[in-house]
Amino acid sequence: MTEYHAPSDSVQVHAGSIPVPQSAAEVTSENVHLLVPQRKLETEKIELLHNVDVQIWTPIISDLLEWTQDPNWPTAGTTMDLLTSTSAAIEAAIPHVANILADTSEKRDDEWRDVMLRCFVFRLPKEYQMKMYEDLQRFHEGITDESEADYEWREDVAHLIRDIARWVAADEGGWCEVR
Repeated sequence: MTEYHAPSDSVQVHAGSIPVPQSAAEVTSENVHLLVPQRKLETEKIELLHNVDVQIWTPIISDLLEWTQDPNWPTAGTTMDLLTSTSAAIEAAIPHVANILADTSEKRDDEWRDVMLRCFVFRLPKEYQMKMYEDLQRFHEGITDESEADYEWREDVAHLIRDIARWVAADEGGWCEVR
């Protein structure tokens, strides 16, 4: 079982120098970092970002994703809802999610990778899943027997990869039987 460490020290908040925004209208590129939760119950900070231009909060996506490491944290669902809420949010989040999925180091966090797969990738409309085709292929190739025993990813990811190949073939005007 993975031991979680809440990412509370990932963002430096200088109390008093910049006030934490209380409305979407107050959020700027200078203060958006203050909306990264410091505790797993601070979902209201993430919810505020729904009404802020994605370009303003793109720089904190990695910090927000840290709060999805445990799917039971309230911030996990709120963050995934934000990152899958609009096309612009999805586009901005894909590279960060792909990096998490690509981690094959000894210290990789397979539970976090499972959250990314099931709560982000599988929720995406097919046009965004298609953009992750190569990332998913690499992920599938890197599934260890231990990870498979714990998460049963091989079949689900292989099925999605086959679906993407069919969608690509159909979009190209052809028909292709992919097995």
